[in-house]
Amino acid sequence: MKKRLLACLMSVSMVFTLMYGSAVAAEGGGQEKIEEAQEKQEVSTPSDADQIVATGSNGKPAVNFAAAKTEISTYAENSGEVYEVGTTDELAEALNQIAADSGNTEAVIELTSDVTVPHTSEDTEFGVDGKHITVSSEGDTKHKLNFLNRGILTGECTFDNVNVTGYELYCNGYRTIFTENGQIHLSETLYGGGYKTTVNSTYVVIAASGYINPSSSSGLHDVIGGSYQGSVEGDTYLEITGD
Repeated sequence: MKKRLLACLMSVSMVFTLMYGSAVAAEGGGQEKIEEAQEKQEVSTPSDADQIVATGSNGKPAVNFAAAKTEISTYAENSGEVYEVGTTDELAEALNQIAADSGNTEAVIELTSDVTVPHTSEDTEFGVDGKHITVSSEGDTKHKLNFLNRGILTGECTFDNVNVTGYELYCNGYRTIFTENGQIHLSETLYGGGYKTTVNSTYVVIAASGYINPSSSSGLHDVIGGSYQGSVEGDTYLEITGD
């Protein structure tokens, strides 16, 4: 009887030993799988070139340039009302109609020829506050949108497949994008801010080719993110990727 009881206890002990060994093996395998998953995650992490992030003075990520470039093409695609413009008077009328259209915040001005922006005294104003206007050209020809004297934007703008020309241009704190399909030729400086005014923030992307202040031998005062004799209360963003 004692021999049978002892044999029984030994069998039970062996069973528990096997169960414990299996559990440890399973736990070890689980740990290996976790480590393997972590290794795969590290291998699949995008390269630094795909995650270019500018860091502000507070140490927090400020700008994702890859996302900004994607936004350029997205922002340029516009489903708003299209206004065909071939003269200064037609451009002035189109801007009035865009301002009066309370149902749309988007609009497209399509140039059918070179057009000079309407101007008064020293200022040449273009845009509509509260609206985003995309300016493009009809067909493959990049028509000129000419700013005489001091050009000042009065609304958000995307310049696509158009040649923006002029003297000085003040984006006046409005979100402004010059796409890679366009050109820009300014004899003097471009400002993200305003002329002797303070703006909330600035956002300018220049992916177009051309020149800005080509006569400057020192390389100064070509493109400025802020204002002329004014402040920027919030963030200033300026990106230049064009030639």
